[in-house]
Amino acid sequence: MRNIIALNFLFYFVCLLDASQINFQATPFIINPVLTKNLTLRCSAQEFSSATSSYWHTTTTANGRPTTHRTTQPPETTTTRNAITTNPWFFQDTSTESTVQTSNPTTTASTFQTEADVTHVMSIIISKLNKFTNQFDPLADVTPFESATAGAMFKGSVSLNGSTSESTNHREKGFLEVTFNYPDDEESGEYTCEIFALNHENHPVNLRSTLTVISREPSISDLVKYISNHEKRFEEIKSQNIQRGSESCRSGVINFQHSYSKTPIVFTSLTSISANGNYGTSVQVTIDSVTTTSFRYSCSTNSYTSATFNWLAIDN
Repeated sequence: MRNIIALNFLFYFVCLLDASQINFQATPFIINPVLTKNLTLRCSAQEFSSATSSYWHTTTTANGRPTTHRTTQPPETTTTRNAITTNPWFFQDTSTESTVQTSNPTTTASTFQTEADVTHVMSIIISKLNKFTNQFDPLADVTPFESATAGAMFKGSVSLNGSTSESTNHREKGFLEVTFNYPDDEESGEYTCEIFALNHENHPVNLRSTLTVISREPSISDLVKYISNHEKRFEEIKSQNIQRGSESCRSGVINFQHSYSKTPIVFTSLTSISANGNYGTSVQVTIDSVTTTSFRYSCSTNSYTSATFNWLAIDN
């Protein structure tokens, strides 16, 4: 009776799983050369919890050692369960790596994991399939000892952000983000992300995921829409209330020639400085206040120094 209870406990139980799964996404996953401004790849170890019925299954390898893995499907016969409890290797192998059955029923072939118990992320690596060599080239990586770094073939062509620290806001144990500006056909293709980590027992785990970015030539309608949007933006810029001028260094108020519908943004820049004698020179221009009709400024300098500055006011 005690063995039966233990057996039922091993194979039929409902548990709350606190684990992490790899989340690898491309935004967008279809790019239009020239039209697409940015392509962002983001890979993270994301926490999740789920209540599920869990069963353990084993397959015996050629050397007689079983490989165990979790499944949501119950065992088909009691013979398999008896074999597990009587095999001396069972309680020594706690691997939960996914496996697939080969043509030989006594052997197994491993597949990569997409979820696991993750406590510490040691590295996140994103790679891109080289279309000429058919090998994956390192695109970027991040570790606890080094900030996000681009691979040798991609230095200077990508923007990076990443961390192996836990984020409570996104329920992430770590992430790596890669951005291409104005991607073209070269950025299309297959990408892979691997996360190497330690579980709560400090055993190594490896999560992996792949995705494909598709490149699509823009259609005539895409180009027409693109040109139309830029023409609209150009007209908006032309219709903006932009005013400029030049003033000598003193304090005062400048009135706008045309009032603004709301308080504009005012910029200043020094254009000339002249000083008498071999004395130190300092000039400071400050915008004290801005309204829809004018702005007040202060320009201070030494008594033996004169200066002029330009100002620019634009719609906010």
